Amino acid sequence: MKRQKYGFLTLVAYGSPAFVTSFPLVPFAVYLPAYYAEDKQLGYIAVGIALFLSRLIDVISDPIVGYLSDRFSLLNKRRQGWMVFGATIAALALFYITRPPEVISVIYLGAWSAILYIGWTMVMVPYMALAADLAKSYAENTRYVMFREVFSLLGTLFAISLPFLMEGAALENITTIAFPVGLIAFLGVWYLVPTPKFDAANSSVSYEDIKNILQVPFTRRLCLVWFLTATASAVPAALFPVYVTEVLEGSDTEQAFVIFIYFIAAVLGMPFFFRVAKTYLKHKVMAVGMLAVSIIFPTAIFMSPGDVTGFAIVCFLTGFALAAELLLGPSMLADASELYSKKYGSRFAALHFAIWGVISKIAFAVAILLAFGVLEVLSSFLYGSAYAFAVACLYAGLPTLIKLPTVRLLDTAPFTIKDRDLVQR
Repeated sequence: MKRQKYGFLTLVAYGSPAFVTSFPLVPFAVYLPAYYAEDKQLGYIAVGIALFLSRLIDVISDPIVGYLSDRFSLLNKRRQGWMVFGATIAALALFYITRPPEVISVIYLGAWSAILYIGWTMVMVPYMALAADLAKSYAENTRYVMFREVFSLLGTLFAISLPFLMEGAALENITTIAFPVGLIAFLGVWYLVPTPKFDAANSSVSYEDIKNILQVPFTRRLCLVWFLTATASAVPAALFPVYVTEVLEGSDTEQAFVIFIYFIAAVLGMPFFFRVAKTYLKHKVMAVGMLAVSIIFPTAIFMSPGDVTGFAIVCFLTGFALAAELLLGPSMLADASELYSKKYGSRFAALHFAIWGVISKIAFAVAILLAFGVLEVLSSFLYGSAYAFAVACLYAGLPTLIKLPTVRLLDTAPFTIKDRDLVQR
């Protein structure tokens, strides 16, 4: 299949849905567990188990959505049709999960979370595959990912700012804004982003294809890297409110401020790492970014009450380095699908991202259960400054221990300049 070069308007239209799909990400990872555990009095263990099980249920949706998106069109659109269908399901679940009744059970949280995750998967798997379909080269893969991730970060920043821009509960405000903005964004990707033609004879997916995908050395290495990276990212995301409250003794406003700093820095880091990745191999650049995070982030262990400024500096530096991970991980997976196509003749881009999604969700589920489980145990026998220090070690120490071996795995990834040239051609 010969792919065309698309212009700036296509890039913007492609990236815009990420603005609205990112709305729930930080609130759900950071605020929602604490809201249901404390305000709704379900407890951290119960919330952790509910989110763990909902993620496990959602795991099976990734390969199914990947298969369907690679094999069939929906509403006469190979990728966009599945995105719109998934967005409708996710919008319904988002409404109910952000507006719970006064008295709820763990089943309510788990069920609507699972439905939300499944709808979100139906959006994201074909959405990421669409970029791989449209990109025409090694560098173009990164360009599409950059537009998507910049819009995603801007959406995250907007969601974080909602408590200061609108009165009312932050979770409810998300749906108030997300629905009309999402409608506009998905209309844009529907009408302004083309879906390249595929050879139907080469689009039939079998179990053997999944085995073949995982036999590509570079893809197999990326799967292991992403499992460790996703686990390392989910732990501090889940524990962030506890860290700010127990270690820094910060307010909700200060909590929102440091998150804002973190994601602003990630936005600023995107064009920097995009340019660097044009010169150096992407996995080498990402390894450097993760090494920087591993060196800087552990300093959060030694923060004192009121040291919000120092923590904001840590957030800025690690957020800037995070851009390498957000930008280059998906871009490398698109490259891996190209390498697969050179060997087997079919790309199966959505199936590649579906496997990626399964790994991410298993990692997220494990990390949530681990973080909340250890936190519950610590709270039963540690108090005061001892408990605060233990929270800090769990928050910043455990992710670093996971990231450090990941840096080595990335640096030695089996992808060479010869492979890059092959993808470029």
